[in-house]
Amino acid sequence: TINHQNNRILELENQNAQHQETINRQQETVNRQNNRIQDQQILIQNYEIEIQSTDFENLFAAACLLLFFFEYNKLHHANSPQLLPPYNPVKPPVPSNSCGGDYQN
Repeated sequence: TINHQNNRILELENQNAQHQETINRQQETVNRQNNRIQDQQILIQNYEIEIQSTDFENLFAAACLLLFFFEYNKLHHANSPQLLPPYNPVKPPVPSNSCGGDYQN
């Protein structure tokens, strides 16, 4: 009957509306998840940039430190006497003849 068919149409339209609400909620969830993924990708990129700059800073600091030690070493040796005094052999004492020693001058 027409009444029965109208009721069935109303029932299907109601189901369709509920399905559409479900689809909309799921789409909102997907959108939120996509936004979170994009935020995390941005965070990862920022961390990678930070790590690269930290690596560069550490490398630069190490190079400066090395240069400082080289320059300090050069300066220190330039302003100080020789590291070892010139070779000056110690001669044994020579006793005089008057003491009756075995050694002669």
